[in-house]
Amino acid sequence: MKTITLNIKCILLLILISTLTQQLQGQTVTTLVEAFPGDGEISIDNEGFIYVNDSGENGNLDGKSVWKVDPQNGSFSMFRDNLPIWVVGSMFDLSGNLLVTGWQAGTVSRISSDGSSDSIIISGVNGAGSLEVDELGNIYVVEYILNNVKKYDSNGVFVENIASGSPVVNPAGLAYVQATGKMYVSNWTNGNIIEIDMINNTSSIFATIDTPNVGPIKIYGNYMYATSPGYHRIYVIDMLTGESELFAGTGTPTNVDGDISTATFNTPTGIGSPDNGNTLYIAEMFQGTGRLRVIEDVLGYQDNSDFEKKAKLFPNPGNDQLRLNYHGNEKITETTFYDVQGRKMNIPTPIVLSNGIEFNIEGIKPGIYFLKVRLDNTTTVVTYSFIKE
Repeated sequence: MKTITLNIKCILLLILISTLTQQLQGQTVTTLVEAFPGDGEISIDNEGFIYVNDSGENGNLDGKSVWKVDPQNGSFSMFRDNLPIWVVGSMFDLSGNLLVTGWQAGTVSRISSDGSSDSIIISGVNGAGSLEVDELGNIYVVEYILNNVKKYDSNGVFVENIASGSPVVNPAGLAYVQATGKMYVSNWTNGNIIEIDMINNTSSIFATIDTPNVGPIKIYGNYMYATSPGYHRIYVIDMLTGESELFAGTGTPTNVDGDISTATFNTPTGIGSPDNGNTLYIAEMFQGTGRLRVIEDVLGYQDNSDFEKKAKLFPNPGNDQLRLNYHGNEKITETTFYDVQGRKMNIPTPIVLSNGIEFNIEGIKPGIYFLKVRLDNTTTVVTYSFIKE
């Protein structure tokens, strides 16, 4: 099997949280990359590397490249160039290839996992915006001009429109929740977030943000994050209630780091997380080009040393088997695996032992993953991160 490099292990050490509980901490904004062409949507691979689209210099909306960033030191390189313009949507497929849309070209391109080649697999989308991929590999694309959310199979063959027309109006962002089978769409012009129930074929307004120009959206756990590039703000929506509030940005189009209450953003567009929402990367404009910022301690995670004494996850890194040894009195009622993009991973039914649980992780690809453990009769959800070699 492929061995994850030492560099990736260092990345994990930076984000590793042996056990976690939510407590409020101060959130800070820093700059990872001060100036580079990336200022659009973001995707993160299973090794933690960040991929940022280029929307064009000075906001010309003629960008045609994707840039790869090392989260450890902020170094960057071109991943793929000469793509159909304007490169907007970004999402990895189930094979590790990067899918990107060309808004003006009306296309979806598939870039090989090593960035050496690309091919157009979908065309004829009028204003091809954000992308999503479900657990079966189906591809979803927003069609901005005709107010559609289009579904294709993994080969790019059109299946159906899962939503068409009101309440979907100039759709921009797209986010999928596998657990419920629901798709969420942000409307650029009116600030509404639309919930599409693909089982019952219904669409309704889920939340409303108090400014228009709502762009990309991402869902991590119980929260959705939405950027508003035109108003230089980032919003958070509670997925349980649909309530929205300002998360970051004062509305002043500058690039000031520091405490989240005073930090400013300039046309924040791309948003992504390597650790299911505790760290957020934000791509924005800076002096006519791009800039990549980091918001830390989003969920206010802290160590819980008492629980750490009761439970150990090993071996880490691991290959085929992963074991959670547990010596507490509480009963573990639920365990769920996620990748760095927040997608639920399907693994064989775990084996319950007298002193813990054993998991078969042979079927998942090498990379960084998260195991969430829920205890009975409590609201405690403990999260472990680990490397699959």
